Amino acid sequence: MPLPGSRLMNKPSYLLLLVAILSITHPLKAAAQLTAEEAVARALENHPALRGAQLAVEEEKGTALQAGLPPNPELEIGVESWSVSGNRENSPEFLAGVSQTLPLSGARRAVWQAGLAGVEAAGLEAQSLRREITAEVEILFYKSLAAQQRAAIAEENCSRQETLLELTRKRFELGDIPEVDYMRTSAEQARYQAELQEHILERDSLRAQLAHLCGITPDNFPECAGELAPHPEALPSAAGMEEKLLNSPRHQARLLRETQASGDADAVRRAALPEPNLRVGLRRDTGERSNALDVGLSFGLPLFDRNQGALTAARARAQRVRAENEAALREETRQAIALLNEARSALSSAEQLRSSVLSQQEAARDALEQALQLGGATLFEVLAEYRGISETKRVLLDKETQARLALIDLTALL
Repeated sequence: MPLPGSRLMNKPSYLLLLVAILSITHPLKAAAQLTAEEAVARALENHPALRGAQLAVEEEKGTALQAGLPPNPELEIGVESWSVSGNRENSPEFLAGVSQTLPLSGARRAVWQAGLAGVEAAGLEAQSLRREITAEVEILFYKSLAAQQRAAIAEENCSRQETLLELTRKRFELGDIPEVDYMRTSAEQARYQAELQEHILERDSLRAQLAHLCGITPDNFPECAGELAPHPEALPSAAGMEEKLLNSPRHQARLLRETQASGDADAVRRAALPEPNLRVGLRRDTGERSNALDVGLSFGLPLFDRNQGALTAARARAQRVRAENEAALREETRQAIALLNEARSALSSAEQLRSSVLSQQEAARDALEQALQLGGATLFEVLAEYRGISETKRVLLDKETQARLALIDLTALL
């Protein structure tokens, strides 16, 4: 008994099957489109994390300003020798004076300079955060774009299999094929339908996340448009990658935090030095009707508390920050090398699939379609070639997505 698409079928049957099955393409939809640049611009617009980063800069500015202010003077007014025993010769003395701590240790200036480093570091951290948000949006965008293309491939496969199932059903009802062939085709259609639903759910989930970041309602979210595979020229060179890491906002901010920690340690050391307190006052003797000038200078004796504990902690903190910075740079260098190699490998594999595999499969498909019209090939052979092309397209899509995501992460590091 002949199978569907066997050589026992006549030429008109082949042509009908060819038109019904092989001409299936994914329908084009006239829908609004969103590019990666537009998605990033929408996400960055009035982003709460960026507002918080700018407020962190203002916070550092206020801290630095406050740390650099000198101490306020103190006004002293008082009365001395005021008799309360009823002595008629009572002659109290009135005092009026001002005292001022002289900031000679330089501790406040050291804290102020450290605070300025903190202000600059906060600004660079805001730039780094902007890059991180940009990378997050781009990753979601290109994942959504890849999911759209996967769903389109799955929809084409499912539509082609639906048509084949309908033709197989008709042939089974006519008694041309056994029931087991119809059952196999039906099971294959169910598998394609399950794959399509899986890709649709993945696409809708990614689109909903991207819509949330962009501030767009999911129902009105446009389709993602753009080129998934990055150009090889977009990949940085390995030689200049280390320099870019050293000049990145993230690393420069860490260096400034290290400078700030060293400045704080110097301020703690200077704060251990006693700062003199100058006191100047006027004394008025009401009995003798005379005025006298009082001048005094006082300072603490650093006999016990010399900021030993605070200085040890501040120095240890500065060393810890330096060690953490070195470790972070080393880890980022490792990640950058791995991401660069991953992107290169994925692009190389994608190019190999595109030029050597997919092109050959498409040529074989065209040859089989011509042979099908002439009766020299079976429909199942042509469909098998279509399935092979779809599988190659999915693998190619995965490689292009892998290269794009690796480049995004690498760009965020640099």
